[in-house]
Amino acid sequence: MHLTATILTLLFVSAISAQEPLDTSLNQQQVTRFLYSLRGRMASLDAQTGKGLNKWLHKLEKQEHQLKKKVQAKDSTAAQQLFTGTDERYSRWKAQLGGTDTTAVLKEYIPEADTLATTLKYLEGKADPKQLAEAKQLLQQYQSKLQIANTIKQQLKQRQQELTSRLKEIGLVKELQGWNKQAYYYSAQLTEYKALLKDRKKAEQKAMAALRQTKLYKDFLKKHSQLAKLFGVPENYGSPQSLIGLQTRASVQQQLQQRLGGGTAAGSIGSTNTVNPQALIAQQLQQAQSQLNQLKNQLKLPGGGGNDLAMPDFTPNSQRTKTFWKRVRYGVDVSSQKSNRWLPSLTTIALSAGYQFTDGCTTGLALAYKIGWGQPFTHIRFSQEGIGFRTFLDLKIKGSFWLTGGYELNYLQSIRDLEATLNNLDAWQKSALAGLTKKTKLKGKKEVKVQLLYDFLHSRHQPATPEWQFRVGYTW
Repeated sequence: MHLTATILTLLFVSAISAQEPLDTSLNQQQVTRFLYSLRGRMASLDAQTGKGLNKWLHKLEKQEHQLKKKVQAKDSTAAQQLFTGTDERYSRWKAQLGGTDTTAVLKEYIPEADTLATTLKYLEGKADPKQLAEAKQLLQQYQSKLQIANTIKQQLKQRQQELTSRLKEIGLVKELQGWNKQAYYYSAQLTEYKALLKDRKKAEQKAMAALRQTKLYKDFLKKHSQLAKLFGVPENYGSPQSLIGLQTRASVQQQLQQRLGGGTAAGSIGSTNTVNPQALIAQQLQQAQSQLNQLKNQLKLPGGGGNDLAMPDFTPNSQRTKTFWKRVRYGVDVSSQKSNRWLPSLTTIALSAGYQFTDGCTTGLALAYKIGWGQPFTHIRFSQEGIGFRTFLDLKIKGSFWLTGGYELNYLQSIRDLEATLNNLDAWQKSALAGLTKKTKLKGKKEVKVQLLYDFLHSRHQPATPEWQFRVGYTW
């Protein structure tokens, strides 16, 4: 009897395990770290989005006040009709972006948000309920914030169409350019915040990498993600059984030939030429594609019915919507002085940090360290041969070519006392450089650059230094 009960118990446990396999990819500590990191990131994104978008709404409101004064000076009645309720409208928008609403449902599909929401569902029963509930609430709150921002964007587009139409009648449509500019940056800033969802922290990256290694998690995503609900995947997807009942290409062609093959080509009355079904379908698809392209072009026009705001007549600066640290570029430069035609006697390595004011203007600082190599081949010996401080300015000329200028201070002696070296300014060599930089883009923001710079103060240097400086660098 005891043996029978034991066997039944083992069979029961095995049956449950077969139906609901346990996920051992994550331990409790990893789950806790994942939820802690996610909660902090969602709270930060929510606050950052509300504050950042409110900044552009404030500028838009200021532009409308300026427009009202100009319209009022020309047509007081039109100003009263066009700008009544402006302050209330912007106050309502700001309050919505600064709130903590969780009821607005995000209507836009964002893959990262879908993955996070589905992952939190997957962790039910595997994580602390309180921590999990808080993470879900913060994620929903941020998704609601994005939906509110999208709704405001649509309302801004309607406002743009209204202002454009009325100001054309008055003859002040050119005065709308400032408003259009701020509206464009509102839309660009919103796009930037949506992209920040992809920037996972280290704890989240490790947890997601561990989850993706298990079939249980992958199957859960296929069944319960938002995308899976829209486009369901069969259970036996990828297997020969999934093709049962589906029409083959040969059967479809046969049916088309039976329906269309006996007809005649258009415009060929009395002709016995048969219609090629494949050619006819290709022709119709081409016509449909042409009509679709026309509709897309109409949607891109102001008032065309698209979701994006009309593009103002100016060159956008993509850096304006980025945070301070997103606009900082780091780099390393290397240059050498040769003692013979084979090996250098001195190599300078410089670490730099540049701030991008615009897409075509970067300025920054660099710290250089000079390494001596001794006598090549015979007495190679590393030594500290000096340090340097640099300032630089890069201005884009055309394509991948930039105009580079800078001012440098170099200490060209072995460093024995750093404090004394920094205080003895007379011993520092001064350089004023200008020249060209060629930048070659790599993956992402990474670049390789080659510089040729002329030193306008080289004749004053003792000992003499080359007037031309050739440098190779890398930025990220």
